Amino acid sequence: MLPIYLCEDEPVLLLNYQTVIKNYLLFHENLEMELVLASPDPNELLKQVTAKPQTAVYFLDIELHSDINGLDLAKKIREVDPQGYIIFITSHSELSLMALTYQVTATDFILKDNPLQLKERLVQCLELVHSRHTQRLETSRKVLTVKISSRIFSVPFHEIIFVETLSGSHKVRIHTCSTIYETYQKLNELETSMDDRFFRCHKAYLINREYIRKVDKKARMISMEDGSVCPVSARQIRKLSELLGV
Repeated sequence: MLPIYLCEDEPVLLLNYQTVIKNYLLFHENLEMELVLASPDPNELLKQVTAKPQTAVYFLDIELHSDINGLDLAKKIREVDPQGYIIFITSHSELSLMALTYQVTATDFILKDNPLQLKERLVQCLELVHSRHTQRLETSRKVLTVKISSRIFSVPFHEIIFVETLSGSHKVRIHTCSTIYETYQKLNELETSMDDRFFRCHKAYLINREYIRKVDKKARMISMEDGSVCPVSARQIRKLSELLGV
């Protein structure tokens, strides 16, 4: 069940949002969400989120009459819930641009200036979050089957950082977040079993784009989140740059 948190300092609007969300969820149980807190106090919300960190949905008014505003609140939420879905609610569209400087990666923005569309926008955001979260869960369940001697290992795709062919050997080494596997399976064979988050940057390297930290185009090297450095061929550097938008 995906928790929903709502923070709005205007009592009438808070009740309005709360009613819309509860009524919609009542008739759409397939969304598997639950409104667990609706409060005008950002500190109350933050206290509850910190006490029980988990992926959740947050509807946050940007202009809160408190010691912290909605953007500050979102930044603090990100420290305990990096994968959460944050939707900002504001009367001023220009404030949405400020969210970029806070680097909180908002899922959406809802403007208060059109009350007739508020209900529709709240519902659209719930459906958007459901779609993205379902896709995320399905992605996390994908696994790579690795054969090592007589044993079979199922390695989740989202844990694989990169795969390399060992020089002077017929072995392939699979680097993950927690361990390293070595197998005699061919790199080409493994690649055909993997999805589009993986990129063949070099004839001997297959990287998970989600773990790329930095791309050095001049040196044609890719720095990964675990500190490893992988080469990228001249042929693939342009394609990778286009995929990453760098």
